[in-house]
Amino acid sequence: MNVDLAVHKSFIPHEGHRLTFRAEAFGLTNSPHFSFPTASTSSASFGRISSTYNPFNFVGASRNDAASRIVQLALRYSF
Repeated sequence: MNVDLAVHKSFIPHEGHRLTFRAEAFGLTNSPHFSFPTASTSSASFGRISSTYNPFNFVGASRNDAASRIVQLALRYSF
């Protein structure tokens, strides 16, 4: 499960001016992605999941798949 969240609030301190605060969180639940279990029947660890999934090992994986929780804060002043 992967949850992304963004919230923002705009303030108007003076006419024609705007101050906006924005908070974004990617991978909010910080859930682990487990790899496949050991498939070799002759192995002592047959059927066990012993590591987490690393998307950099697969073609076409993006950096966002590997990142844990990321939080960004922004403040914008428009006039």
